Amino acid sequence: MEFFLPPPPPFLALPGEPPVPWDRWLESFSTYLTAVGLADSPDQRLRALLLHNLGTEGQRVFRTLGAGTTYADGVAKLAAHFAAPQSVILRRVVFRQRRQQPGESVHHYVTDLRGLASFCKFGTMEDEFIRDQLAEHTNNPRIREKLIMSSDDLTLAKAVELAFQMESAAELASRLAPHLPHLKRVWCGWTVFHCHCCWIQGLHAPC
Repeated sequence: MEFFLPPPPPFLALPGEPPVPWDRWLESFSTYLTAVGLADSPDQRLRALLLHNLGTEGQRVFRTLGAGTTYADGVAKLAAHFAAPQSVILRRVVFRQRRQQPGESVHHYVTDLRGLASFCKFGTMEDEFIRDQLAEHTNNPRIREKLIMSSDDLTLAKAVELAFQMESAAELASRLAPHLPHLKRVWCGWTVFHCHCCWIQGLHAPC
């Protein structure tokens, strides 16, 4: 008689510390793969199963780490990241080094910063640190200028709203640009015409 064997709980569903240490979770996950006959699956399927079972926040961390294209690479990078507790200093260094990547949306960037900040123990200053990081490391110079020139009471929510509006406007302008009419220049000989009376060039001679 066949029965359904559920996978282990997601490793990291929400930002914060994992509820179960990485090595214990990986052991449970490996046991599950063996029990359901998937341990010998092709590498890409194993990687997909791992990614699926990491949970929403675990998947974000996986992408942030650039965890390779193979199952073994993914496991190794996740182990290095989660196996031992990281100091707050290191967490903050990682946070400060996070820049908005080309093509990355403001929403995705700020969401990722929020996840990284959750390990940094910023306390009540967390929103301000995220706001400043957005202003300093956005990939759009116009957004950077706008945020830097704003008043000190600019909230993170308002900063994100401004950045999103400018990002949307830039994307719209980019889409419309190929459809704008192009004006064709026509040479006009009158621009070099000299009046034989006053020798003034052009069409606006006083005589």
